[in-house]
Amino acid sequence: MPPHIASAARAADVPIANYIGGGWVPSGSADSLPLTNPATGESLGRVPLSGTREVDGAVQAALAAFPKWRATPPVVRARYLFAFKALLESHFDELAGIVTQENGKTLDEARGSVRELDCGRRMMHHAARRGTLPKGFDDRLVTTRDARLTHPTEKELREMQSRLTDRNFRIETDGEAVYVFNSERFVKNTNIRDIFPRLGVEDDASHAFYLGRELMKADLARRLGKKYIQGEPLHWGYLTWSEEEDGGHARARRRPGGSRREPAGRGTAGRS
Repeated sequence: MPPHIASAARAADVPIANYIGGGWVPSGSADSLPLTNPATGESLGRVPLSGTREVDGAVQAALAAFPKWRATPPVVRARYLFAFKALLESHFDELAGIVTQENGKTLDEARGSVRELDCGRRMMHHAARRGTLPKGFDDRLVTTRDARLTHPTEKELREMQSRLTDRNFRIETDGEAVYVFNSERFVKNTNIRDIFPRLGVEDDASHAFYLGRELMKADLARRLGKKYIQGEPLHWGYLTWSEEEDGGHARARRRPGGSRREPAGRGTAGRS
């Protein structure tokens, strides 16, 4: 984005330049499209409808730069990419504001778009460095469904229940139904509204609230094909964010290494 376009004081008649050969080049086209703020209708500038000659110029500039880039050692290439990452982070809120102003997204959605760009950058960097297809390096671009999803079977859950000696409820899903069990009862259903009355927690408001929240998470994971772990938040890829003290803006939350699933009998909250 050219600096004069990124500025808050944008002029309505300022045409957006093309980025060619490492610099901003004004377009020679007389045709353009208006760039407006969809929330207010405010004119932000004009986008040139560049012709064949300008497109060819951009392609030729890229072809001329490619041999030098191809001969650049991977370590040096990585430095450029990490410098780009630093620029993204240092201008995070500014970029999100520009996305909001030009595309009409909410600020949180715009922040997600910036994180999505960084995820794609990381994935392409690792793929190019290893000479493989860009997949399997980062699952944060997958927001709705989870990759490499595994579920316990009903048989495994019943075997687990047979070894329990306490009344703390464990909640699991096999992708088809939701299970709630302790040492005394084993409840299975595809409708969590039918599960809740069978748990016997009507007189314990705090415990009922906890179980209701966990049942909603388990059912959402079952419906969307996501991994559910009792007591942990669902993973939404680059849309998962937390407020950090240094800077005060949203940052992507990294997924811990290794398996996220623990045996259902460990670390579960419940009531005896």
